[in-house]
Amino acid sequence: MEAAWVASRTKDTFLAGKYYNIARRRGSKRAAVAIGHQILDDVYYVRSTGEPYKELGAEAAQNRKSEVRERFIIRELESHGYSVQKIEKSA
Repeated sequence: MEAAWVASRTKDTFLAGKYYNIARRRGSKRAAVAIGHQILDDVYYVRSTGEPYKELGAEAAQNRKSEVRERFIIRELESHGYSVQKIEKSA
């Protein structure tokens, strides 16, 4: 739990971004438990594969959340009989 609290206070890290995303909806204590679980998952992955930990950055948590929401909306529309085609915005 202590590591989760420390990770939530770091700047521009994936864990801090994920903490604030969860804390906004569920509260700080539940967010800390979720971050502790994420840390355990990360440690297990690093130990089992031997690959070094890759820090994704705070915006990765927000980007991932946007991608998940996009997939959910597409699935929801398709379940109602709509055909969905993603068109990228041009810059």
